[in-house]
Amino acid sequence: MFGLIVMAVIVWVGWSIYQAHKHKEWVQEQTNKAMEIESRRGDDITHRIGLSVANEDLPKIGYNQGFDGLIFLFSVRDGTVHFSYEQSPALHLKTVEFQAHYSQQTNGTVSGRSGSAAVGGLLFGNVGASMGSARKRKVNTTTKNVEESSQALLTFVRANGGIPFTIQCTLITADYDSLVKDFVWKDPIKESLVSKSDIDALSQLGKLHESGILTDEEFASKKSQILAK
Repeated sequence: MFGLIVMAVIVWVGWSIYQAHKHKEWVQEQTNKAMEIESRRGDDITHRIGLSVANEDLPKIGYNQGFDGLIFLFSVRDGTVHFSYEQSPALHLKTVEFQAHYSQQTNGTVSGRSGSAAVGGLLFGNVGASMGSARKRKVNTTTKNVEESSQALLTFVRANGGIPFTIQCTLITADYDSLVKDFVWKDPIKESLVSKSDIDALSQLGKLHESGILTDEEFASKKSQILAK
C-alpha cells in the first residue's frame, strides 16, 4: 500500500512539473508575440504587465469575448498606455481600485514509524491524513497568510478624449503597486501644482488607507485637505 502511495506521489509531482513547464512555454510564446507587435508599433515602451481581464469586459479594450491569449498592458514614456495589439489606441489609466485578500494556509509533517500521514495528507487531504496517521507519533504544522488574486477595477480614457470606461481584472498587491507607480496617468499640470512634500504625504496616506488604518471617508477627507493647500 505504501509503495502505491509513493508511486502516486511521483506521478503527481511529475505531471505538475510537466504542466508548469508547458505553462512557462506558453507565457514565453505570448510574450514574444506581444513584443513583436510593439516592435512594429515603434513606441518608446518603459514597462509592461500581464492582465487577467473579465471576459465580458474584453470588447471594451478591443478584444473578442473568449480571447484566450495573454493580455499585456504597456506604458509609454509619454505617460500613455495601450494593450498588446497593433490598433490599440493610446489611453490614460486614470484609477486603480483594489483591495488585497489573504487566506490561511497550513502545512504539516508527521514523524513516526511510517511517515505515511504526511503522504496521505498530500494526496487525499484531511481524510488521507487521518488514514495515514494511525501510527503517528508527532505532528508539526505551520500556518501562514497567503495572498489570493483579488478583483480590481481599472478606469481608462482615450488620450485624445472621450468617455471613461472601467474594466474588471484580477490582481495581487505587487501588480497593484506596479500599476499605480508605472502606469497610472500623471497629469503634468496637476503634478506641477503639488509639492514634493505633499506627494510624499499623499503616498503615506495611500499606504495607511491600503492597510486599513484609514477608512475610505478618512482617506478622502485627509487627501482633500492636502490638495487644498
